[in-house]
Amino acid sequence: MPDLLIRNLPEDLHSRLKVAAAAHRRSATQETIATLERALNTHDSTQRQPLPPPMVPRKKITMNETLEYIREDRP
Repeated sequence: MPDLLIRNLPEDLHSRLKVAAAAHRRSATQETIATLERALNTHDSTQRQPLPPPMVPRKKITMNETLEYIREDRP
């Protein structure tokens, strides 16, 4: 079974996870799995938002092109 390491988990979120785990008599790991399953299974396909298109890298411009652009903008 794969492992998942979560780095820089906010303290508040960690505390809420531990409280929820205790309320459901689960370990923090079991509570995390249950929460992820609920979050990923409760949305039916009609409610899902489409993913945004991938970002297209901007064309790199030279210093001369930048200076020309600035000059054109001035009266």
